Formats: sequence, structure tokens, C-alpha cells
Amino acid sequence: IATLIVATNVASAEGSVITVNSSNDNRITDGKCTFREASINANENKDLTGGDCVAGTGADIIEFDITSNEGAGPHKITTDNHIYFTESVEIDGYSEEGSVKNTAISPQPINSELMIIIDGSDAPYPGPACLWVNADNVKISGLVINNCSSDGIKVHVGSNVEISGNYIGTDVTGMLPRGVGGDDLEIARGIGVFFNAVNNSVIGGVNPENRNIIASNQAGDVFMGNETNHANLSENNKSQGNYIGIAKDGMKPLLS
Repeated sequence: IATLIVATNVASAEGSVITVNSSNDNRITDGKCTFREASINANENKDLTGGDCVAGTGADIIEFDITSNEGAGPHKITTDNHIYFTESVEIDGYSEEGSVKNTAISPQPINSELMIIIDGSDAPYPGPACLWVNADNVKISGLVINNCSSDGIKVHVGSNVEISGNYIGTDVTGMLPRGVGGDDLEIARGIGVFFNAVNNSVIGGVNPENRNIIASNQAGDVFMGNETNHANLSENNKSQGNYIGIAKDGMKPLLS
């Protein structure tokens, strides 16, 4: 019998640790903290969820403990709209029980195990990115992001953003294609990681745990570009240590 664990939130001067303990995608006051509710409270720096989860002020950390309520993972969060971030935040998928960070140095096969899946298959097509970021100082790690009707992660105007240790456009094994952008054969939609007017940011990194798999996405796997009319530019960004268009084993092509 599953035991209901209400989200534990640890306040600090920098913000709160907001613990997601439900794989649902809703805003129902039910004593469970969903990823969508956690994002809303992190953005607003107050509680808009009826006590399900509480955000502090400053840079919050969103962690996961869905196993406590729903048993062993992987856990799939199926969304019908984007989950939006407008404040500094760290999203730590590796906090879910059973997750393992990669230890293999590039270009060796990636050996991480991820337990949190963000699946955008319920969103209308064409539709929004699975995760949409419009903020500085954001870190997204340890997530599988797939089946989005548009981009996997879209960052629109931001700096000091880190996208690390994720599988974007694959299944949870990192071996099968589950790309973003739908299946429109005439118009390519959806990029794995889309940086639009982003500065001083990194996709991947120099450490083994930073490496992403980004593959099988319809309109491309990584894009870094300027805002329309060059109002804001993308500068000083890096993509390091990732598998782009390749499965977890480092050999199997995963194309759109």
C-alpha cells in the first residue's frame, strides 16, 4: 500500500527545496506536489497550490521523490502544455531514487540511469516546448524529455543556463528515438535544445555527469541563435561532451 508523503520544503536564504512527489500534471489541492505546481510556486515565490508545495524567495531547487508515493521508477510526467520557468531555479532529476549520474568520460558510452521522464505527447500539435525558460541562472539536469510537440527545452533570453545530464529526444534507455517536434513530414518542428538570445550558458560540460544525449529531434538537436531583429544576441555559449544524434552506446545513430 502506497504511503502518502506530503512535499517537504526546506527554506533557506537562497530559496526553498521543493519536492515533487506526484507524476500527475495538475493543479489540484490534494496534498501532493506536482512538477507543474512546483514550477508555479518557484516562479511566483509564494504558494499558489493550496499547500501542496511551497516556494521560498530566491533561487529554488526542485527535487523529486515520486517513488515514496508511487513505487519504484522510472516515473513519467505526461504534460499537455509547457512547464514554464521565469525565475532562477535548479531542476534536479537526479534526486529521484534510482537515478545514477554518468561516470564515463567523453567519448565513451554514457552509463547514467534516469528516473524522471517529461513526456509532451498530450500537448496539441503544433504546440509548446516541453520546458520553456525565460530566466537567468537556471540548471536542468537528470531528466528524460521526449515526445514534445515543439522543442524539448527552449530558453528565450537568459544567461548562465546549464543543461546537463539529460536525455532529450530518446526513451528512458537512451537507445530508442522519441524525438520532439511531432510527425509532420512537410514542416519540421521542434529542436532538442533551443537557445534564443542566451548568453554565457552551456549544454553539457567538461565533467562526465554533465553529458547529455540529444537525438532524433525533428528540426534539429541543438540550435543557438539571436532574437528576431537581433534585439538580443546569443554569445559565449558552449556545447561540450554530449552525444548529438547518437544513442547511449555511442554507436547507434538516432535520426529524426
